Amino acid sequence: MPRATTAYVSAFQRDRLHQAQFRRRESRRITADLTAVLPAGVTVTSVTWRTTSPWTLRMSDGQIDGAKVSVRADFQYAGCAGLKAQVTLSDGDVLNQAFLFTVQDAPFFYDELGPMTSGPYTLTTTAP
Repeated sequence: MPRATTAYVSAFQRDRLHQAQFRRRESRRITADLTAVLPAGVTVTSVTWRTTSPWTLRMSDGQIDGAKVSVRADFQYAGCAGLKAQVTLSDGDVLNQAFLFTVQDAPFFYDELGPMTSGPYTLTTTAP
């Protein structure tokens, strides 16, 4: 997995902020890997993704894959977007992983300036 889109959640540095930059109109899967913080026998039951800017970062297709949670991010408008994964575990604990993305414009490519749609502020996925 590309490091630009995967946060390796730390058990010791819980305030870690994952930062990355993208170009307008890129689409990537953003992942929080919780392998290092999950105790034996504990599983992820749900994840709620929250963004500060649904017109800059449009979320869709949330997934839970073992100790990894992910969401599809379409980077639409130039600017900054915060993203948070709030993960609920089977033992009742709740963990958060924060992301900060900067989206750069592509001013010389005028075909990329067309209309885009905003997404939700929150997106929740539950384990099967």
